[in-house]
Amino acid sequence: MAQYQVDWTGVPIGTTPPNIVGYYGGADQNWIVESRGSLPDGVGARPPSSSPMTHAHWVDVFPSEDQEVLTVVDYPSITPGWTECYIGVMLRSNLSGGGYHLGLYSQHVWGEDHVLRAAIGQGTTGLNIYTETVIAPSTGGLWSLRAQAQGSNLRLKVWPYETPEPAAWTLEATNSQWDAGVVGLSHRENHPYFIGPMAAGTDGDPPPAPGGPPPIPVSLQSTQITAGSARLGWELP
Repeated sequence: MAQYQVDWTGVPIGTTPPNIVGYYGGADQNWIVESRGSLPDGVGARPPSSSPMTHAHWVDVFPSEDQEVLTVVDYPSITPGWTECYIGVMLRSNLSGGGYHLGLYSQHVWGEDHVLRAAIGQGTTGLNIYTETVIAPSTGGLWSLRAQAQGSNLRLKVWPYETPEPAAWTLEATNSQWDAGVVGLSHRENHPYFIGPMAAGTDGDPPPAPGGPPPIPVSLQSTQITAGSARLGWELP
């Protein structure tokens, strides 16, 4: 079990964060940090400006089965000329394009306005969607994302940033194709959008709040139980 938190504050603008490593679609050249006042802490990672599908993995998170990620996405306002746009979290990535995508998605239908959807799926050069649902009648804005993979269960929760987190998951799906891997980021198509601070928990640990203080590991030393009372001992680093 472990908790992880990424902090891109102080990374020079126009460079790839040291803990973001590209492995598909040239992401190593394009996952850069930029100043973005609308995002928490004013810093975010920007995907490539043009690519059919790009994946980048978070090198600090070691391969695991159960994963949960909490982050914020600044989704663009889509114009009618754009065909589709996806940005989200990748869970159980196998470092060669395989894994699950959980995030925000829109696709233009001629004669209709773009709507914003939450989606769960997988794919390397495209997005094979397992399940999706409309969450807003138009695109744009800051959205909080909680993505989770536990056993064969995939869950995604999406809600407006700086509003209370809902109890219910937005989407749930079941799939056992990818049983372990690392945490990553993924996007599709050539639209400028940003993803803010990220936090992850693995193998049963929930992610800490992005942008907050780093988690403090606690090592349990001993347990003593007597009649009517219990005494715990622990060690802080």
